[in-house]
Amino acid sequence: MGNAINLQEPSQILSAQVKLRGSLDGAAVMWFMRGTQYGVIDLEPTPFYNLCNGSFQRITQIDEHLFQIKMLELSFFTDLNTGEPLRRFTNPYNGKLCDMPTEIFGPNTVSINLDGMQPPEHFPFGTLTFDGGLGPAHAIGDDLWIREETKVRMHSANPTFGNYFYNEIVNYRGSFNEVNDPEVKNAAATIDYHTTSNFRPWMQMGELQGNLESQATGKKIANVEEFPADYLANAKKLFPEFIADPIAVLDSPPKFPS
Repeated sequence: MGNAINLQEPSQILSAQVKLRGSLDGAAVMWFMRGTQYGVIDLEPTPFYNLCNGSFQRITQIDEHLFQIKMLELSFFTDLNTGEPLRRFTNPYNGKLCDMPTEIFGPNTVSINLDGMQPPEHFPFGTLTFDGGLGPAHAIGDDLWIREETKVRMHSANPTFGNYFYNEIVNYRGSFNEVNDPEVKNAAATIDYHTTSNFRPWMQMGELQGNLESQATGKKIANVEEFPADYLANAKKLFPEFIADPIAVLDSPPKFPS
């Protein structure tokens, strides 16, 4: 198997991260994660709804230390008690009934290099900046963790986006031995996902000051049939053409929500 990967070397962390997040050979991968989004005012969290997210990604190497990530997401906000997909959300702070945004985002393209995630080359709805970070990476026995951190600052007149401030920390976990094996291009992986962001315009918060917090866990899966039954049932009901062949949708031209 050769020498072990050096978890202090940025280029080797990047290669290991591509194996965990996607596949070094350019094959498409799928992810599922489930969690909860909270409103936080005066440090007090209030659960809003649950998150169910299916993600489809293809990573392509562009240069020695540069990879392009094409991503597509199909997410559901679901009722905390029933698990049913929500089309409207009653704001618990002021009772306002809010129309929720579309669940499909993408496909769109970003990149990752030694400094972490980088923004798309062309963002048509305003100004967008990323402050990415990749690492640290560490192992205990055969357990390997790599942290990916992204801070997004967006200024947009588009109501889907608005002025958006978003901080994300995702810890990817896999097998050190598997990632260290040069024959392995696509390593099994799980994630712990944490985000902090401002309230979204569609939430109708008015003058309320606070922020959103999200927490979720998930894993890389091999095919559509491995999605949880409830997620798959909702996807087939609401977006049957999408879930029938999500990789074909992923490989279609990049786009953003209108």
